[in-house]
Amino acid sequence: MIKQWITVIAAMVCFFGTRVGFTASDDNFYKGKTIRLIVAFSAGGGYDAYSRTIGRHLSKYIPGNPAIVVENMTGAGGIIHANFMYQAKPDGLIIGNNAGGLILQQIMGAKGIEFDGKKFEFLGAPGSDHHVCTLSKASGVTSMEKWFAAKEPVKFGGVGPGGGASDNARVLQAALGLPIKVIDGYKGTADTRLAAESRAGVYCENEAGVSTVTAKIFRITLDLSESRAWSNAPAASQSAPFAFPSPPVC
Repeated sequence: MIKQWITVIAAMVCFFGTRVGFTASDDNFYKGKTIRLIVAFSAGGGYDAYSRTIGRHLSKYIPGNPAIVVENMTGAGGIIHANFMYQAKPDGLIIGNNAGGLILQQIMGAKGIEFDGKKFEFLGAPGSDHHVCTLSKASGVTSMEKWFAAKEPVKFGGVGPGGGASDNARVLQAALGLPIKVIDGYKGTADTRLAAESRAGVYCENEAGVSTVTAKIFRITLDLSESRAWSNAPAASQSAPFAFPSPPVC
């Protein structure tokens, strides 16, 4: 049951309008107008890639064929964007793309949240993400065994609680006992990628973002997806024995 709820929450990444759903009964309502597709994270990351791809084709599926403009509104791990979407005029001219994990942050009472996730009008999810962690080759960590044995915590960049990069890192730390230090405050995975490249660190992202990394700089180290989207990387679910050895047999 918990898994089903997580799946539902993870799908809630596209907000339409604001607290009240908008329906245009006139097919010409959107003619000559512009729809803003606002992304909660910086340009160059996975959410941005999804949004810009959708933006190229969305117009032809809307009566009146409005123009689609993609914008980025970063900050506070997506909270600034979600607060804006909640307070925006419900005129049917704004679509938001944000992290579904923010709904959990609201439930847990995170500071700075001014929205009520139950009152958004949800359109759906651009895709089913398969997250993977990539380590800079300069870190010297080339296997899970070396990661567990690292004397210093490996630095993870993240946008903040509720964002995939931050949450994945903390789950790995808690579940597997990996030496990890999470550094929040980045505006998107494009920024965490640059930080990992320059500081010999690690970042986690979906396949849309990871597909753009340079193999000479990064090594795909850990696959977090159940479907094993990256067959050349060990699965997180199979890495637990390194952290939790089997108990002795009496």
